[in-house]
Amino acid sequence: MVRRTGRGIGLLQSESAVILIPKDSARTGLSRPMLLQHVMGTPLLTWLTHGLKQRGIRRFFLVCQDRFLNEARLCFPEGCVLTVCMDREALDPLHVFLSSAKSWDARVLVITGSCICLPPEDSFSAAPKAACACYISQSELMLALDEEDFSFCQFLLSRGSACTDREGFYTIDTPAQLPFWAQRIRRAQLQELSCQGVEIWDYGQCYVDPGVQIGTGTVLMPGTVLRGHTVVGSDCVIGPNTLLEGAKIGNGCRVNASQIYDSTLGNDCAIGPFVCIRPGSSLGSRVRVGTAAELNRVRLGEGTHAGALCSLREFDSGRDCAIGTGCVSTAGRVVLEDQAVIGGGVTFAGSLAVGRSVKVDPGSALKDALPASRKDRFLQRR
Repeated sequence: MVRRTGRGIGLLQSESAVILIPKDSARTGLSRPMLLQHVMGTPLLTWLTHGLKQRGIRRFFLVCQDRFLNEARLCFPEGCVLTVCMDREALDPLHVFLSSAKSWDARVLVITGSCICLPPEDSFSAAPKAACACYISQSELMLALDEEDFSFCQFLLSRGSACTDREGFYTIDTPAQLPFWAQRIRRAQLQELSCQGVEIWDYGQCYVDPGVQIGTGTVLMPGTVLRGHTVVGSDCVIGPNTLLEGAKIGNGCRVNASQIYDSTLGNDCAIGPFVCIRPGSSLGSRVRVGTAAELNRVRLGEGTHAGALCSLREFDSGRDCAIGTGCVSTAGRVVLEDQAVIGGGVTFAGSLAVGRSVKVDPGSALKDALPASRKDRFLQRR
């Protein structure tokens, strides 16, 4: 599994960052802070914090307006240490945050506005451009916090060391700049994945959220969108025209023109095209799901095949089951034991169980449980 390691990106001179979300609505004309505006469906703050994590930042202190706190706290990577406080009561928690750092002499990165952290360009034709980020001495800041007339802005101006575009920090001043930076962010994201062994067919038609993990040898085809905390294993083929949101995909899977939400696939699965797997579903290894099927809170055992046009809800199967084309479960939970064979067009009405190796004729309408039987016994069509 490939994880974001920041390879090829210089580490920052700190393990801690203080992020101040300013009240910039009067300047931008937006109802929400610029750092919480979405870029490719993800808040700018999320892109910033994941970029900082790639460079070694593991501790974050967030200062935000009360009404945006819950939204902002969701923008930080898993596994980081996060301290969150409201803007009117930040000094004491900040003192505690700084005192808990590993090194007293360390420097702290402070973000005071809307910016992004990306790999720096290879060459620059102009003078360095300062961003709304700077380094400050942790020990000096802790001492200054005890002063009665302490002013954070004045301290940063007098003691801070500004970060520039040479270090990969870029300020985003207005909403009109977001489309330009969206392209830069996406290109940097996909280039990093490419360096880690992920094959990307079309850089202009592929979107990957910052928290996504992708294994080596996986292919992302045009129209692929990977969102949330999606994890894709090695040697998979995703797409074309596929959306994975909060999905966990095993190794060697093929997901073609389909949508999977908050569900899990084992290794070597083949899904699609035009399949929709809704939240709460779990598919074992070597599962096959045919064209235009819909699965909702379904568990399919290893080696099970579900045919095209199936609509299954609250459905459990054992290993090596066969579910024919157009099968429908309408209400209640259906349980298939291992090696059950369900013919095409079967309707399951209500909660029931089908025993091991039972075969159900095509077109049957089942309302009662079917006990296990020999493989050569068929249930006659009702």
